[in-house]
Amino acid sequence: MKKYIMFDLDGTLIDSSKDVTRLLIKALCDCGYPVAEDTYIKIGPPLNKMIEAAVPSVTQEDNQKIVEYFRKLYKVDGTVMTTPYHGIISLLKRLRADGCKIFIVTYKPRPMCKDLLPKFFEGLYDDLITPTDIDDFENGKSKVDMFKLLLKKWNTTADACVMIGDAKSDVECANAAGITSIGAEYGYAEKDDLKNADYIVSDVKDLYECIKSI
Repeated sequence: MKKYIMFDLDGTLIDSSKDVTRLLIKALCDCGYPVAEDTYIKIGPPLNKMIEAAVPSVTQEDNQKIVEYFRKLYKVDGTVMTTPYHGIISLLKRLRADGCKIFIVTYKPRPMCKDLLPKFFEGLYDDLITPTDIDDFENGKSKVDMFKLLLKKWNTTADACVMIGDAKSDVECANAAGITSIGAEYGYAEKDDLKNADYIVSDVKDLYECIKSI
């Protein structure tokens, strides 16, 4: 059993889709890009990519304004409908009891995690890595760089780790970093997003045995 367990946040540890969707739609509308209330928002990619997917015509300058406005909205009431997936809390407790180190690796900026993580996961994880921790992240950096930073901080190697995530980028970046990947099919993954994962689980209840078997 690998002892360094990396988790994505949105769509893997927490279901934040309702909060992210309603606030991003409000941000788009308030910033001059009116969209329908039922506009589909794909959760998981970095926020600027989510905006581009929802409104392909958005300019780079406006995209940044929408990002900043969304973060202000999120700070006020970004977690009112967000909850951990059923079984996640007990899973983290069980892994920690087994001596595992729990890491959260997320595209959500560190300030946006400030209130969220203590609310749900106080004492249940050992480290957090966000884009805020990576120099010049906006210029072509990815979770590969976040994984490398984590390995360096904890003086460990890729083969001692496993990464659990629900997004195509989670799987691709884990594979690129040489880290065993588990696709969380219960999250926001769409068809074929997780096809290159080393393992795929469809329910949180299956995660422990999957991790234990690796």
